[in-house]
Amino acid sequence: FLLARELAKKNRGLDAKYYRALSTAGLKRLDAKEPKPPPRTRVAKSSPRSKERLFADCLDKFHAAVRSDNLLTAAETGTSCRKLKPGEPQLTAELAGLLVRLGRYEQGVLEYEQAALLNAPDKNTAAILRVKAAETWLKLGVPEKAAAQYRLAAAAIPEDTAVLGNLAAALEAIPDLKGALATYEAV
Repeated sequence: FLLARELAKKNRGLDAKYYRALSTAGLKRLDAKEPKPPPRTRVAKSSPRSKERLFADCLDKFHAAVRSDNLLTAAETGTSCRKLKPGEPQLTAELAGLLVRLGRYEQGVLEYEQAALLNAPDKNTAAILRVKAAETWLKLGVPEKAAAQYRLAAAAIPEDTAVLGNLAAALEAIPDLKGALATYEAV
């Protein structure tokens, strides 16, 4: 702009006045403009790979706490890990067992039921988790819910006579004697 203005001063034609006015206006605009703020740096969203790595590290801490028999820390760590990957079936099952070991039966039984739902494609694993949920319901003194869990386990693996025997005992405790007798006969 300065060079254009100096050249326009030497020439006295109409074009020179026009270009001198343009360059003067441009210089005024440049002086009036505030300096641009530095560009903002964006916080990069964590990539799925880094979330997987965080979850794996968290899971390692969880397992280390369980191995060292530090169950309260393990329960807190497991809960933190779940926030990273909420629908992870193996963690849910492990956390359920841990909560039951800590005497938190109400939380544990709900975790077992959730783990069974998450493991539904694997019928054997789901049935084992249903049996654990039923056993926990029995510890809580709720044989009706225990019988419901045993029914679901028996539906998943009908050839397992141990599950059927436990179902019959739970039905007997309700008391549903007809159902218990029919189940004992099936065994």
